[in-house]
Amino acid sequence: MADELKNQPIPQADTTDDLFVPDDTLMPIVEALIFASEAPVSLSSLKLLLDEEYAVLGSGGVPEGRIVEVIDRLNRQYEDQKRAFLIRYIADGYLFMTHENQAGWVAKLYRNKQSKRINQTALETLAIIAYKQPISKPEIENIRRASADYSVKILLERNLITVVGRAETVGKPLLYGSTREFLLHFGLKSITELPKLREISEIMKDDEFEFEQQMRIKMEDSDAGNPADTSPEQNDEQLES
Repeated sequence: MADELKNQPIPQADTTDDLFVPDDTLMPIVEALIFASEAPVSLSSLKLLLDEEYAVLGSGGVPEGRIVEVIDRLNRQYEDQKRAFLIRYIADGYLFMTHENQAGWVAKLYRNKQSKRINQTALETLAIIAYKQPISKPEIENIRRASADYSVKILLERNLITVVGRAETVGKPLLYGSTREFLLHFGLKSITELPKLREISEIMKDDEFEFEQQMRIKMEDSDAGNPADTSPEQNDEQLES
């Protein structure tokens, strides 16, 4: 985990505080802020919150590099103590996540929860957008050789894609790209972490790789009770129990 954090982009910040704050003070504060957040907390947001207390006249507050060091130390403690969770950097921020070693047990916990899946058609459309973005609907349909109206509608509703502009072609169709929510759902730091196209065939050969399960979009309990969409294009979308 320490290696994973070291590989992420870290701002070039002086790690020596103008106003020194001991690690034993910073660690529980940073831990609490990340723990209490439902979404990834950016490094700049953590610094802003800390500086409300620790920035003084003529001081730059707590350097971002120092905050990264504190998170790294927290993760080393979690690893040494064999805890079931860790702090990961995904979607441009930090978030507590269950350790992959306990994934099987967490799956058992949620297996009886209702969840709504995105069907194969929408998954294909999402993959095309993720790899070809920015891309217009006519271009998607040219690749799939089928209408993408309903798939794009569903992906927009799930906030997995968004409009990023207009193409400079006839009619100026809308261009679509992936969202921060997309990164969060699939545990990616950035879109550059998507596997290379040449790697996908190797991934799919892995007997333990459950592609559809990883692509499943978990819905809130309140959404799970909603009736399934009935568009002909989406007849295979279903509710699981």
